[in-house]
Amino acid sequence: MVAGSPQCPFCGVSVAAGQHFYPNCGGTLASVVGSIPPTIPSVAPNESWDWISLQDTGALPEAQERTKTGLLLMIIAFAPLWIPYVSALGALLAFTGIIFLWLGRNGFGLAHRRNVLLGGACVVIGLLTGIVVGAWFVDSILTQVSPGQSPSAIGALFQSDLGVLFEVGLLTATLTAIAYVALPYALADPTSRILLVSAAALTLLISTITIAIIFPQISGAVTQATSGSSINTGPITALQGESALLGAAQFLPDMMFLWAYYRTRTRIIPDHPPT
Repeated sequence: MVAGSPQCPFCGVSVAAGQHFYPNCGGTLASVVGSIPPTIPSVAPNESWDWISLQDTGALPEAQERTKTGLLLMIIAFAPLWIPYVSALGALLAFTGIIFLWLGRNGFGLAHRRNVLLGGACVVIGLLTGIVVGAWFVDSILTQVSPGQSPSAIGALFQSDLGVLFEVGLLTATLTAIAYVALPYALADPTSRILLVSAAALTLLISTITIAIIFPQISGAVTQATSGSSINTGPITALQGESALLGAAQFLPDMMFLWAYYRTRTRIIPDHPPT
């Protein structure tokens, strides 16, 4: 602190030259220190992102810019994320956006940093779990299938491991939905928070329904495909259209996520103060 700098009449802490708020209680100053008596915000600093992002816009500007970039990438990612065969592009953009949000986690206060750490952990755990279980599934099929083994035996082996694969898929969807909610939650307004939670709940509902419909159909298709003397992929291929249609149901929650992220990004830009 600078000698002679004014002290807050409420908490007694001095403010350094160039700062526009008291660091302890959040009382605000005019641009010229001491020219106007401080005013105390209705919400404590640690509970309000507005106090950090709008009153102290000069703090950690690089981290704040990374956060804005990350939110923008997430907004772009949600647009194609529900489209079959194009979703991989959306997933790549989303992963890049999450990296930017992680790098900018210190730009908007403790609550935001904690949420970004939670969201990032969910993404990493989900990704590693998917990779490990996917590798296990492939290895299980390759190591247990022997030359000359009957198609029906191969089908039975495939179905015994398929249930685990679907369970892990639901777990991954759950972790991803939690991450999508947590990453911008501390910066979002009440309407955006409702959108985030609703989109996550709808995502989990769609994932559960999809698995409930697709799993028995795939099981039946595998049985049909391996019932003869050779493997017939026709029944499995016939399910691709229905799987794509069920995947398109993700359009609504993805658009809800997109809108919530857009509102949040607009909210933290100083030229667009919250209403």
